[in-house]
Amino acid sequence: GAELGPSTIAMVSDAEVALERFCAELEPQWQRVRRLQRQLDRQHRAGSPACFDERGRHLRGRCAWTRSRRARLTQVALAEAHRRTAEQRRSLHGNLVNRILSHGTDIRIERLSYRAWQRGHFARSVRDRAPGMFVSELKRKAASAGGSVQELDPRATALSQVCVCGRRERKPLQLRLHRCPCGIRAQRDVFSALLARHVDPRTQALDARAAQRELSMRHDIAARTASIPGPNRQLGWHPAARTEASVRAGRPQPAATTGEAA
Repeated sequence: GAELGPSTIAMVSDAEVALERFCAELEPQWQRVRRLQRQLDRQHRAGSPACFDERGRHLRGRCAWTRSRRARLTQVALAEAHRRTAEQRRSLHGNLVNRILSHGTDIRIERLSYRAWQRGHFARSVRDRAPGMFVSELKRKAASAGGSVQELDPRATALSQVCVCGRRERKPLQLRLHRCPCGIRAQRDVFSALLARHVDPRTQALDARAAQRELSMRHDIAARTASIPGPNRQLGWHPAARTEASVRAGRPQPAATTGEAA
């Protein structure tokens, strides 16, 4: 089960759970692109002030700006920064797809409208992270591995609004924690990824009993994600069967420092 958001991705498999920022390594590239865009804008205003009105807005129609040598160099650097960003994004998509497929080739994910995200408040995030391209790559590699990516209808399932107890409550986007009066408390995206594992793709019906049964046996869903304040904290893959006590028990003791009794 997977839950893809504008800037995060949550994944739940038979023995693993993960929540991390989607293509977080691209952020330094975006900063460089933004600096070059501001530099080119300053060169445009200095080289052709007639292209702007008294309020600093660019006039409509054909621009008569004759670019200087420095402006042309800035354009070349900007094009190269866009090329490097696209190449790095393609590489990050491929690595993430391979990680997901290493835990299973039959994947269930909600079918989302990325164009609606672009028209809303996530236009820059969709432009930079390209979630639609990532899902296409996931489908291609899953089919090549003998599996499939089954997309669920969010209008029928509403995985981010339902609970295994049957309660359904509409949540605002800024609320990232699923908290139900039945006692379940988990990170919202991880919980949706868990529910996606128990949705029948043919009928779009959620098997709440099976999801509740798995949730009762999975200590990683609530323990690993209940304390996450928001999408800015990055988590890697964590084994479901391993507890904190067993991790501490199997961890080697640090060597004694100088002047300290061994």
